[in-house]
Amino acid sequence: MSHAIVYGALRSGSTMLRLMLDGHSALSCSGEHDFLFDHLHRRGPDWEYDLDGLRSDRIFLAQDLDLPDVTDGAAALAQLLSQILAKGQKTCSVLMLHRGLDKAVALMPDAPIIHLLRDPRDVARSWVAMGWHGNPYCAVEGWIATEQLWSTVARDLREAPVDLRYERLLADPEGELGRCCALLGIDYEQSMLSYDASSTYHAPDPSLAEQWRRKMPLQDLRLVEARLGDLLAARGYSSSGEPPLEVTKTQDIYLNLNDFVGRWRHLIGRYGLLPVQRGFGRRLNIKSLQTSAQRRMDVITKRYLR
Repeated sequence: MSHAIVYGALRSGSTMLRLMLDGHSALSCSGEHDFLFDHLHRRGPDWEYDLDGLRSDRIFLAQDLDLPDVTDGAAALAQLLSQILAKGQKTCSVLMLHRGLDKAVALMPDAPIIHLLRDPRDVARSWVAMGWHGNPYCAVEGWIATEQLWSTVARDLREAPVDLRYERLLADPEGELGRCCALLGIDYEQSMLSYDASSTYHAPDPSLAEQWRRKMPLQDLRLVEARLGDLLAARGYSSSGEPPLEVTKTQDIYLNLNDFVGRWRHLIGRYGLLPVQRGFGRRLNIKSLQTSAQRRMDVITKRYLR
């Protein structure tokens, strides 16, 4: 086994898990890998890589990989995977994915998969805190889309995956990481829990679970649970017991407008007019304008993440 996959919604604890896995002597987990499949498209029965799209992908560029010299999808993916494995200098590279799982399974059918789950109410809160959405009602749609794709793909997996809950990982990191290691055919190593010595991430803290109980306003909670419907229980999470808040068409329009305004308020507050410049560059197809704005935004983002 040279490659494995972790799949789950953004803000589900993937960075902490990545650091844990990367601490194992056999595993390399270098970051986010959605770029591998974002530019991979079906052309009839075959797959094709959009090399121009990949060339301008900032996550791909941050990985410092060589561009594939073929557009054939399977061959190009194989070149990229080979580079990722070689860079990690370990026996297995773990790919962190938040989308594109259907493509990954089609082209990597034997790769073992860890399905990372976090309570969607906390995921929605986190997306709002990051400025990716303006309210939890709209934010939770990202978690729903991630899990709907999982439902579609999981039926046809060759090997049973490991369902890894963020909340259990915080409460029993050794036990949960041991299950992951068993799936990958390796032994658990204590070094997987020493990441806090070389990163800004703290050791697992069970108090970080179910923060929605303390921090999510009641109306937001009722709206989110209404939007989740049966999927909340299907993923093993209990309802708050509060009656879901039925959303009218007018309220839905208002919430989506509120979401739009919230996202732009965050962008302008953090980046000034750079998002506007990036948007004009994209709409007018002026790549230099778009790239210049994105690079300056990336510098500001890194400053916030320190």
